[in-house]
Amino acid sequence: MAALPPDPKGWSAEDVKRWAMEVVGIDAEDADKLVVQEIDGEALSEMTEERLRSYGIPGGPAIKLMKKIEGLGGCREHFAGSINMAALPPDPKGWSAEDVKRWAMEVVGIDAEDADKLVVQEIDGEA
Repeated sequence: MAALPPDPKGWSAEDVKRWAMEVVGIDAEDADKLVVQEIDGEALSEMTEERLRSYGIPGGPAIKLMKKIEGLGGCREHFAGSINMAALPPDPKGWSAEDVKRWAMEVVGIDAEDADKLVVQEIDGEA
């Protein structure tokens, strides 16, 4: 089987389905729900667990999908268009705790209260 395109934002709904089955490990029935909803790579970058569950994807697979989606969002080359990555240092290891907080809120989608905990704990790019 051919490799997926390197940039998830360019994935088709069928690419997302394949990724969900092969990488995440969800079953075909749940992966088909992503195709029915026309979830391509761009839509995947905006996904939430609540949306997945509203599509009829059960809790366990929804959580697994979100963990993998968050992993994609954490890579500079993936979903970089969702925030102004140019405003962040080019190497994530050089990010301050405030940079990590901003990234966590805008890319990962955690709320401000939880993001503030990263700053309090001094979680920077080296952590």
